[in-house]
Amino acid sequence: MGGCGPFRGRFPPAQEGEAAFFGMALAPPPRAERGDVKYLVLDAIRRRPTHGYEVMQAIAQRTGGRYHPSPGTIYPTLQLLEELGLARGRAAGGRKVYEITAVGRRQLSECGAELAEIYARFGAGTDQAMQEERELLEDHVGRIVRPLGRALRLGPLGAERLDAVLGVVDEAADRIESILRGRQNGGEGR
Repeated sequence: MGGCGPFRGRFPPAQEGEAAFFGMALAPPPRAERGDVKYLVLDAIRRRPTHGYEVMQAIAQRTGGRYHPSPGTIYPTLQLLEELGLARGRAAGGRKVYEITAVGRRQLSECGAELAEIYARFGAGTDQAMQEERELLEDHVGRIVRPLGRALRLGPLGAERLDAVLGVVDEAADRIESILRGRQNGGEGR
């Protein structure tokens, strides 16, 4: 994403080919790409004045719990949005709350497609059946990843055990690829 409006050209484009599902199971939780947080924050404050913690909660909820921004990300972003005239902060009830300005609302409107793309990368906005499938797959993949992680924390597996585990993983990967190829070729794959 090169950014739109005042963010245009300030950030590198998004990388194509994000991690595959299994890569995500082993990887740390997803993070927003550089520049994306501004749109997520504007979206979080567009309905009502909101304080920083509520912004973090709104983003986590809107991304289906797949992205939990830290205070070290949110508060500097809110400050930047204020400096750009896209948000306005004010004291309320002992906290600082932020609201979107008319300029910020116009900016967010212009970048609606980009915002939808950001949420889509986190799997937000997918239909319920797809979400249930994803959660089911994550649970089952966890049955493989968790015991491997526990075993590796205890020390080396040893050549014989490692070879046996790799054989099982390779066999499972080949079978899964075959099933999914069948689905791509028009079959249901089951």
